[in-house]
Amino acid sequence: MSSKRAPPLPQLVLDDLSDELLLRILCCLPAAQRPSLPLVCRRWRAVCEGASLLWEELHVNFCRMFNSSYLYKWLLPRRQCVRALTVVTEQEDNWLALHLVLGLVAAGLERLVVRAGREGLGMASMDWLGVLTRLRSLHMDFDRDFLIAEATFPPGLEELVLRPVGGWAMLKTVPPGLASATALTSLQRLAVTSSHLACLPGGMTALTRLSSLDMSDSAGSPCLVDPEGLAPLTALKGLALLNLSKCGLEGLPAEVATLPALHTLLLSGNQLRDLPQEGSYLAYLESVDLSLNKLDALPPALLGCSRLEAVDLSGAVERLESQYLRQLLTANPHIRLLSIGTAALPTSQLAKLQAAFPLVRVAEVDPSASRPHAGVEGAAAGSSEDEEWEGEEQEWDEEEEDEEWEGEEESGSADGGSGMEDGGEEDAELDDPGSSAEELDEDEEDE
Repeated sequence: MSSKRAPPLPQLVLDDLSDELLLRILCCLPAAQRPSLPLVCRRWRAVCEGASLLWEELHVNFCRMFNSSYLYKWLLPRRQCVRALTVVTEQEDNWLALHLVLGLVAAGLERLVVRAGREGLGMASMDWLGVLTRLRSLHMDFDRDFLIAEATFPPGLEELVLRPVGGWAMLKTVPPGLASATALTSLQRLAVTSSHLACLPGGMTALTRLSSLDMSDSAGSPCLVDPEGLAPLTALKGLALLNLSKCGLEGLPAEVATLPALHTLLLSGNQLRDLPQEGSYLAYLESVDLSLNKLDALPPALLGCSRLEAVDLSGAVERLESQYLRQLLTANPHIRLLSIGTAALPTSQLAKLQAAFPLVRVAEVDPSASRPHAGVEGAAAGSSEDEEWEGEEQEWDEEEEDEEWEGEEESGSADGGSGMEDGGEEDAELDDPGSSAEELDEDEEDE
């Protein structure tokens, strides 16, 4: 009996795709490779010419830029497309070039990430913030306290992340924008890690839209010791995420227990002995991280939570009690992730617990290992956003980088600086008039 073979499926190549589908594929390429796309062929150049989506995000490493004029020429026809910009600087000369770039893209720039190089930041002042009137998100490294203390942030900011670099940098003075009762009223996320503030400014009571506050790595900060240091927190009725990890806390501040809308509470790496059993903070709590604490026993306060979805107890108490974990999971039927330390429970008890609650994933984790906080994939995802931006960065070989950008300038398709690096998702409108058909033919032969 002869078997009939199915007809072979037609083989598609990139040339068979529509322009819209081809552009979507090109947008998935690493950002460092996108400036060379118009050099491939005439069709790719035509597709990229009107593709403003392709250049909405840029990453520029000024530390390895040999000639900033290439970047300026390349960016000039694309300046209206840029919405997000990530830069790496380490010398004062880098900021001279960066000022030119910010002047070009200021009209449409909504997100700015400033990262320090190996030798520091090289920034002498923050006057450049005055031109970024449409800025909504600012992630800022700083290596000198007075830079932040004198900064005046754009009033429309919705996200502000200040990160000290170097062992000597520590935020000790509240920036005027946070101390004023009328500035930054649109702020929704604030991160002031590794700070040493005497107290939270009274002006923070005006931040009625603030939903996320990160004060982690602030052990020894006077505001955490002073009974009135955290008083403005009581006015933040919409605060949903609070990160007080590695702050040296021996007890939960009373101001935290009064937060009525708290969904995520991160308390890893403290010296906590217990949690208060009374307080409005328990009403809507969905995720809590108590890892690496010194609890005398598992807090009974968790039994009063009815909306918990994720709990991290790894390294929180010397010995876990299986019976208490059963009570915790019974009282909180929405829990889907329970993290405990490695070998915290005998294998037989762990198996019985997993069998009794099949919908719950009981994860054995090493509490000392670096990992995302339990259950913060949603509300607390912003806490690891900086790590994601850094994780996307890919190093370029300097010689290959210069050859590519200089080759674009010679062919007239894209004049770019050698500092463009794969770290963000770079997008921009590729329209460089003046490239002749003969030059494109030569490019195709080279490819």
